Amino acid sequence: MLLLALPAMAQTSSYEDYLSKGITLYRAQKYQQAEQHFTAMLRKFGDKRSEINGWIKKCKTAGKKKRNAGRGSEDSNSDTASEPVAPSVHNPHVPVSAAQAARNRQKELEKRTVSVGEVTFTMVKVEAGTFIAGSGEDGSARHHITLTDDYYIGETEVTQALWMAVMGENPSEFKENKVMNFIKRKLKSNNKYANHPVENVSWNDCQLFIERINAMTGLKFRLPTEAEWEYAARGGNRTFNRTYCGSDDAQEVAWFLGNSEQSTHPVAGKVPNELGLYDMGGNVAEWCANYIYAYPQTRETNPQGPETGTIRAYRGGSWHSDASYCGFSLYRPGAGDTDKNSETGLRLVM
Repeated sequence: MLLLALPAMAQTSSYEDYLSKGITLYRAQKYQQAEQHFTAMLRKFGDKRSEINGWIKKCKTAGKKKRNAGRGSEDSNSDTASEPVAPSVHNPHVPVSAAQAARNRQKELEKRTVSVGEVTFTMVKVEAGTFIAGSGEDGSARHHITLTDDYYIGETEVTQALWMAVMGENPSEFKENKVMNFIKRKLKSNNKYANHPVENVSWNDCQLFIERINAMTGLKFRLPTEAEWEYAARGGNRTFNRTYCGSDDAQEVAWFLGNSEQSTHPVAGKVPNELGLYDMGGNVAEWCANYIYAYPQTRETNPQGPETGTIRAYRGGSWHSDASYCGFSLYRPGAGDTDKNSETGLRLVM
């Protein structure tokens, strides 16, 4: 099972225990931590949704007031500057001038089409650049990251159709029939979930998929690093500095708990971001290449993460996430190499 954002308490802890922990964080003015705590509680205590949402609203309101009160300081190293940005506030993180970003957006996006059998998908070029990653939360210090090389990233998440074309089977929880016998390397024409993102795949499963698709295409696909994922999600050097991946309204760009009806949805069903990428904030979370690590206070160039570890990063919200998880860096979860569930899939990079 993937690691959730619930606090480190015994699984047998009562609702009152969790509520008490959240209230303690709130009273200590740790509003962002409290909000994430209450948001995680929604999964465990769905019958208490009304009360929990009330506390989430309180945290957002109090956090916004605290930030507004401290905006007089221009010191990027001060406590105020490192205060995490709430989902309702713009994230002006990419250090590209508005004029330069506007000029970049005038350029036609460079794309590359790839076919595997009868399945075709698109890769979008991301030009190199520098951005400010992180939210200021524990393990997510705000700092500059520079990517020196251009790369291509999937226009959409890997679909069930593409996974089947490569692997000959469909591991997803959301598919036409969980006991359906799929024909190897052929997609049943009546499978209405063919264009849904594949999920219920582990990091190791993704590596095998990548090994096989590389052999089939002669290309060099891989998983993105966290830095590559976040830079692309923010819109690269074309950014409008939106709150979410392409909009200030999560409803426009992401499938999440508030609109998913407890299911994945066909890819590219929402508005894309500035790079023409779909669903980076929601539908399914997406595996990254690197192990989880605490962001440094110093600048990084092409960060690859630690060489060893036990927890791999995945990014973005999912059909089962609260909207607050659909932003860029407020949520940095992870899981083991063999963990899998119906909330996590992948997006290719090359």
